[in-house]
Amino acid sequence: MQAETLSHSELVQEAIGYLKSYLDLNPKDFVALNNLGVLLADSGERVQSRRLFRAALKLAPNDRNIHENLRTLDILAGKPQTKWHDVPEGAQKGERTLSSYFDPHGM
Repeated sequence: MQAETLSHSELVQEAIGYLKSYLDLNPKDFVALNNLGVLLADSGERVQSRRLFRAALKLAPNDRNIHENLRTLDILAGKPQTKWHDVPEGAQKGERTLSSYFDPHGM
C-alpha cells in the first residue's frame, strides 16, 4: 500500500483548517491567532492575517514576532518605511509564535 503524499500547499491548507477549528474553541489563544496569521499571510491572504495579528497583539503586546509580522505585512503592502508598524523596544520573541516568511530580494 502506497502512502498518500500531500503537496506543501495541501499541508498548509490542512494546518489552516486545524488552526481555525482550534480557534473556534480557543479564540483567545494568541499563539494560534498569530500562527494562523502567518500561514494565511504566506498564502497571500494578507487582510485576514492582519486581523489575526492585531487580535494576537492585544493578547500578547510584548511578543516581538507578532510585531514583526505586522511590519512584514506593511512592507509587502508597499507602504513607505515611515508607515511601517513599529516594533517596540524591549519586545521579546515568543517561544511558540512563528514569524512570517519574508524575502526582501523577491520584491
